[in-house]
Formats: sequence, structure tokens, C-alpha cells
Amino acid sequence: MQPEMPSGAPLQRALVDFIRRSTAAAEMRKDPRGFFLAHGADSVDADVGLDETLAERFQLYRQLVLGRLREALQVSIPKTLALLGSERVDHELDEFLAVRGPRSAYLRDVAPEFVAFAEVLWVGDKSTPRFIPDLAKHELLSFEVAAAKDDEVVTPIGDISVETVLSFQHATRLAHYGFPVHELPEGPNEVPVLEPRDCSILAYRDTELSVRYLELSDLGAALVTRVMTGEPIGEATANAHLDTESRITDDSLASVAMLLEDLEQRGILRGSQSQKASP
Repeated sequence: MQPEMPSGAPLQRALVDFIRRSTAAAEMRKDPRGFFLAHGADSVDADVGLDETLAERFQLYRQLVLGRLREALQVSIPKTLALLGSERVDHELDEFLAVRGPRSAYLRDVAPEFVAFAEVLWVGDKSTPRFIPDLAKHELLSFEVAAAKDDEVVTPIGDISVETVLSFQHATRLAHYGFPVHELPEGPNEVPVLEPRDCSILAYRDTELSVRYLELSDLGAALVTRVMTGEPIGEATANAHLDTESRITDDSLASVAMLLEDLEQRGILRGSQSQKASP
């Protein structure tokens, strides 16, 4: 047996539909009573839809919701929005609401959900700059790093051996792009020209808590990936060479040592411990 529909549920369903579909306003203006009947109202409750002010209130609610969503996107991906243009963003936001809508109750999750949805549209549209998906992800990365929790305890690094396990600051993130979007200037006034280039970017916070980026070589990215998962330095170094199909040489080991020193000086490495080799 189906549970009895609570009072007001048809009205709520109608409001949600009105907010999510840009075409719902025209449908409601054309046949207000029919609009509510289509959302489960009985003939008596549907007469509520004949209230001339209800459509205006519904439209106000929709504008408020869209306004909050746009604000959330503007905070998280401002460069992406500027390059796409407000008209296109409005259209894609309408489509996002109609097809899927936010799944999280938190505004901070709106931008990642929107980017995951819109990326398919961007990739499939030849008029969209090819770097836009990477740019949006990079802006989300920057926002995530800026909002990451602070480190509570810092353990001195000390001498590093092959058995050393290193820990990174909580804010550190490793990302891979097909375009050097991290090199774009602040607030571009026109669509820039970016040539494709595979990039591995380590994002972190400096001592002033500003978000910074370090571009890594293929070997450096492979090494950092493994070290961040808890592999001891010696094991991570050997596996990183295998991952990049490169030979272990004096030069490659020197580059690994220089990278680790650089990470420590930047404050990216926050501690170490020695892991005893298994018997």
C-alpha cells in the first residue's frame, strides 16, 4: 500500500519542476490548473494554481536558486565562466538543472557536479576551446587546496634513506592535464591560445597559505604519486623508473634528490619515518 501523500506535496513537486525546467514557466502560464494536475494535485488543490501571484512567486524562487548556483560557480571557476560567456553558462546551468541537478545539499559541491556534467558538452562542441575542461578542473583543484585543512603536527624530516616514508601537507594535490592551464594569467580578457602539452602539476600551500603550483617531470610525477601512497623512498624511486620506462642513472638519482629537497624547502613535505625492511 502506498503511503498517503502529505499535504502540499503536489505543490512542492510543481515548484521543484518549475525550478529545474526553464520551459515550465511557459507551461504554467498557458494552463496553471493543468500544470498542478500534472504534478499529482486533485481538482480542488489544483485550483490553487489559479492564483495569479503563484506563478510570480515560483519565478522568484527559481531566480533565487539560479542566483545561488551561479554564485557558487563564480567562486570556484571564475576563469572558466568568463571564457565561456554568461549566455552560454546560463544555458548550460539550465540544462544541468533539467537533466540532473545538484545531488549534494552543500553549495561547495555545486561546481564539481556542474563541471562533471558540462565536460561532456564542452568536449562535444568544436567551438569550445579544448583546454576548457582542464581549466575548470584546475580551478576546482585550486579551490580544494585553498580550503584543505591545516597540518596539525610537523615531524622533522632529518636524514632520508631508502627506508624513509615521507608525509605531505594535507593541502597537497597532484593533477594531470593535457594543456598548461596553470600558466594562464589572472582574468584573461580574451580567449588565449594554448598548445596541448601533457603536464603533471603539484598544487600546495606555501608558508603564507597561498596556493602554488609546481610542474613535475614524468619521473617526478611518478615518484610523487608513489611516495604519496606511502611507499618508502627506495621502493618509490625504483618503481617510478619502471613506470616511466627510464633507466636508473646517476643523473636520474640526482634529479630525485633535488626534487625531494625542493619539496622540503617549499614546505610540501611535513614529516618522515623510517620503515624497517621486512625479514
